[in-house]
Amino acid sequence: MDSRPRVAPECALSRANPRLQPLPCLRGRGLLSGRLPGMDAQSRLDDIAARSLDEFRRKHELRERAIKVSREVIRTSANAIRAVHRNELDAARGLIDEAAGLVRETRELLKGDSDLYFT
Repeated sequence: MDSRPRVAPECALSRANPRLQPLPCLRGRGLLSGRLPGMDAQSRLDDIAARSLDEFRRKHELRERAIKVSREVIRTSANAIRAVHRNELDAARGLIDEAAGLVRETRELLKGDSDLYFT
């Protein structure tokens, strides 16, 4: 029986997020056995951890920017509602257009990150 780890073409993580470089998936104890060509187990784990942290940092930064724009959409929408109540319809239309632009900006910002867009 062959004791070498079986390597899949790419990892589920890289399939879920195409921006990540494909990582080999190992079945069994292969990842910890240190049998990967050119890398011991610890350096492999360090590489995976570094890539994961980079992705988490990117997502966090993107989420913070999206929250800022979302708050601005809410504030602009509230001001548009107040303008309608005061019968200032031209001002309300301008605020609605501004809010629509911010929504478009949010969509563009989160394009390809639906996990953030729908949270």
